[in-house]
Amino acid sequence: MTSRCWQRLRTPTVVHDGGWRDLRLLVVSPVPAASRPRLGRPSGPPVAAMAELAAGFDSGVCPVADSPLFVRLRETVDTLTDGHHAEELRLALEKIANRCADVRLPLGGWHGDWTPWNMSVRGQQVGLWDWERFDTGVPVGFDLMHFLVQAAAQRHGISAPVIERAVTLAGQRLGPDGDLIGTLYTATIAARYLYAAQAATGAPLREQARLMLRIAGRRAGSVEPDVQGRCR
Repeated sequence: MTSRCWQRLRTPTVVHDGGWRDLRLLVVSPVPAASRPRLGRPSGPPVAAMAELAAGFDSGVCPVADSPLFVRLRETVDTLTDGHHAEELRLALEKIANRCADVRLPLGGWHGDWTPWNMSVRGQQVGLWDWERFDTGVPVGFDLMHFLVQAAAQRHGISAPVIERAVTLAGQRLGPDGDLIGTLYTATIAARYLYAAQAATGAPLREQARLMLRIAGRRAGSVEPDVQGRCR
């Protein structure tokens, strides 16, 4: 990450990447100093920096069902130990694939947890940490979607109306494919939470996992291609 020449982003450098006992140990430097937004008063999304990150890992344009993200989501279903939840997520993915498989979306990289509390800002520069969720081959716009959803949840609490309204508003900012991107995003977060909730320490995530799964299922059931081949 730090080997790239970023204009907007400031990222930590790797100090050590190795093992400690039976664990992998990663030590990174502090993010370059900047003014960190105060919790409870998140700043607006740094869209230019988000676009830079997405473009830095440009994966071209790809049909939804063939995208690396969609392949990973299907693989995650097979790792879920709760058969009911696995079937719900599988059904949601099937609905998306059946209705929107051929819709082509631009793909790039995303931080995976870009929130007001995982960044700092100085002028046009954005310091960004907690990269453990970074991934590539995802629809461009995922970082903006996540930022707005998490900021709304922090301000108003975690509930279906809050999350769904934030996803809808974020989708409007992303343009004609925003609804489909929002649906794929909710399926991605549902899969993430469901997988993490399986661990012995995952109990705090289980309610959120079920909530995101319900939202993803509802959205997947309502997406339909329009006359221009976009899913809404």
